[in-house]
Amino acid sequence: MGTEKLNIELLKIEATGNDFILLDAQLIEPRRRSEWVKTVCDRHFGVGADGAIFTEPAESADFRWHFFNSDGSPAEMCGNAARAVTLVMSQKLAKSELKFETALGIVTGRVLNRDSIEVSWRVKSNLSTINESEQTPGLLVLNTGVPHAVIEMKDLAESKMRVTALNVKARDEFAKEGTNVTFFRKIDAQTLEACTFERGVDQFTLSCGTGAIAAAAVFLAEGPPA
Repeated sequence: MGTEKLNIELLKIEATGNDFILLDAQLIEPRRRSEWVKTVCDRHFGVGADGAIFTEPAESADFRWHFFNSDGSPAEMCGNAARAVTLVMSQKLAKSELKFETALGIVTGRVLNRDSIEVSWRVKSNLSTINESEQTPGLLVLNTGVPHAVIEMKDLAESKMRVTALNVKARDEFAKEGTNVTFFRKIDAQTLEACTFERGVDQFTLSCGTGAIAAAAVFLAEGPPA
């Protein structure tokens, strides 16, 4: 970005622990967005965030978004970012339900109340089993808008999960653009605990909407704990 300085009003919003910067797409040229996002999302030298959302008008929806991870890489979808932008744009457009364009397709957002926001989208995906290995036994991979490698564990100890996540991310057979690594633990017949090491952030985030869906899909496919 050189020494050029921009005077821009930003909105920062948080959704279940994920935080995002939201701004009008016309403020940053498309060719400059990736580097701009990396700079602004840095938690030491920038504003700090898990990602950035650029919004602009759309002909076939209420608006269009462009979503970037904190490392400047674009992503098709982010569940918590979708919830966050739904709340902001519903207030701006005075609508409790709206539709917005993404690289994935049309996403529908609904504001039930300030603390309850629903988003929905369609994904053409099959749950496929990856060959077991000593490093990642029972690993499954699926796409819930973005790719997730899903691993069931008995204990969600961060140190153990981090080593496993880095091993998975070092491979290239899951998705050419990289994959999120979601860990989950079955608690009872209706409850699970999950945590995601997110691509584009390269850290465990406080929550991940698409990761929660991925873990739930595997949970339902495998059934409750014995």
